[in-house]
Amino acid sequence: MFASAADIAARYRKGGYDDLVVVAPLSVIAEMCKQGLRPLWAQMRSVAAERAEVTMPGRPARHYRFGGFRRIREVRMVFEDRPVRVGR
Repeated sequence: MFASAADIAARYRKGGYDDLVVVAPLSVIAEMCKQGLRPLWAQMRSVAAERAEVTMPGRPARHYRFGGFRRIREVRMVFEDRPVRVGR
């Protein structure tokens, strides 16, 4: 487990790895990019169950097949000016 994007970056650099495949919230990936990392993003295509390499449980289950990697350079999040009210 990692505590933060800084923790991920430190372990990556210390380990001398060639690449880093990331599955994390966009805010963490954005911070990793700010720290100079260029992680890989696995592209997954939605497919029929019989063609799936990965199945995510749920109702209904979702089925995916690996489609390749893309390198992430930057994550930008652009928000609307108005906050959204949730609840009451």
